[in-house]
Amino acid sequence: MPHFRYYLQLPNIVIDQNRNLKFLYVLRIMRDIINQFGLFFLPVYLFQIGQKISLFDGYGLDSIQKGMITIALFFLAERGGIVLTSMPIGKLISATGFTKTIFFSYLVRLGFFTLLALLDVHPQLFMLAGLLEGIQANMFWPSYFTLFDRHSSKSKLGKDLGFQQFFLQLCSVFMPAVSGFVAFQFGFPILYGLVGIFSLISLIIILGMNVEKTLDQVSWEEFISWLKIPIFLRFSMSSAGRYLNDAILFLWPLYVFFVLGNIEKVGYLYTFSLFLALLAVYFVGVYIDRVRSKKSFFFSGGFLSLIWVLRTQRLSVWGIAFVDAIDKLLGSMHWMFFDAMSLRNAKGSQALSYFVYREIITSVVGVIFWLVFAVFFWYNQGWNALFIAGGIGVLLTLLISDHRYERS
Repeated sequence: MPHFRYYLQLPNIVIDQNRNLKFLYVLRIMRDIINQFGLFFLPVYLFQIGQKISLFDGYGLDSIQKGMITIALFFLAERGGIVLTSMPIGKLISATGFTKTIFFSYLVRLGFFTLLALLDVHPQLFMLAGLLEGIQANMFWPSYFTLFDRHSSKSKLGKDLGFQQFFLQLCSVFMPAVSGFVAFQFGFPILYGLVGIFSLISLIIILGMNVEKTLDQVSWEEFISWLKIPIFLRFSMSSAGRYLNDAILFLWPLYVFFVLGNIEKVGYLYTFSLFLALLAVYFVGVYIDRVRSKKSFFFSGGFLSLIWVLRTQRLSVWGIAFVDAIDKLLGSMHWMFFDAMSLRNAKGSQALSYFVYREIITSVVGVIFWLVFAVFFWYNQGWNALFIAGGIGVLLTLLISDHRYERS
């Protein structure tokens, strides 16, 4: 009997035998489950906290303005914290090693989730929570991506990313619905209390890793010299575009919440969208390894920018579901292409520097974005300008190059 895999061209799902890469897979899956469960409705939670903060009293702001400016201040604290601590934490990673730094990042994140659970009673702590989130992100992401870069194969990078993304989608596909149910039935403090408990499990996974320290050192002088390299400058602009897209997309559930008026319904709608994305994600990873042409990357980027334009229209519930489904399907292709090209550029002895400097770039852009965001909503401007900015962000990601550049 003929094998259907041959006719359907189904990829062989093979787990890389590298021990540390397996731990990285599990660690990332656990982290994304926590993110989908605990942070999916963070904009909604911060918006509600904004109604309780006395900081805005006396300025004549309405409830929407208070909520949106609270969100902006939270992320200003987060991104500002990343900019200020990037170099010290980069040096800490080199001195103490990746495993200890990731372990410390989860302890800091546990403090972040504890503060989120307390915001309902002590709303004035919201910017401190944002600062802790920025510090832990600086510890985790450069370490994680450097290790993933070190232990993944350049020729199988697309498949490694596709395998990881497939299981990220598989494990998190029901999380928005579960998160919406818990938040609706029991409240956000209970939700973030549970997330803190789940984070403790990740600490056990981290202890199973065994990786060598890096000899790479970061510095402001080197960062400035890299910005003078044309290909790295293009990468910087594309990373800035990626952040614009991700930041505005993070706010999209809040917009949908305004339309639907119910947290639980928003969770169910996103679960549907994530399920559709799951169908395509692994096949895209295999395709990236086989086909190095950027035509699909440009095609998906062009369509994703058009989807942002569609979001400026008044959409029905089914219109929102359709837009989200297309966004998830095309996003699976576009962002894996982007990540694969980014990781290929990072290959080498200075991978840590590469990812630390990327965090600085995206965070500087983040500080500017959230300042503009706060001004927009202070003067009661609408959502459409944000959605157009998201489309521009996607177009900027097309500037990334697939060619490795020489670094001294």
